[in-house]
Amino acid sequence: MEIKSKFEKSFMITVSRSTISRLLSNFELITAKPAQKPLLRPQNIVKRKKLPKKFLGISNDTLDTIIFSDGCKFNLFTSDGIRHVRYLPGERYKFENIVGTVKHGGGNIMFWGCISS
Repeated sequence: MEIKSKFEKSFMITVSRSTISRLLSNFELITAKPAQKPLLRPQNIVKRKKLPKKFLGISNDTLDTIIFSDGCKFNLFTSDGIRHVRYLPGERYKFENIVGTVKHGGGNIMFWGCISS
């Protein structure tokens, strides 16, 4: 734990991981999974910014030849992501602290569509 080692080096005392965790929770810090973003190289960032600008000056005749498409997946029962809950001791199996499961994931539906002008 990075915070623990920095604290121990700065104050020259040994503290447990639970002490650090308790102190951080006193500051009302939220425990969550980090946000995920695509790793982009600088040249890819420049390309992403240039792409929409290409379509600003296009004539209507050219737009008629372009097809935009997209697809997405919807889960029928639960999310694919990891969910976190916080609870008091002895409340692990309370209804609001349980994430229900079904066999074989519950299935999903894939949608695909396209549009043109």
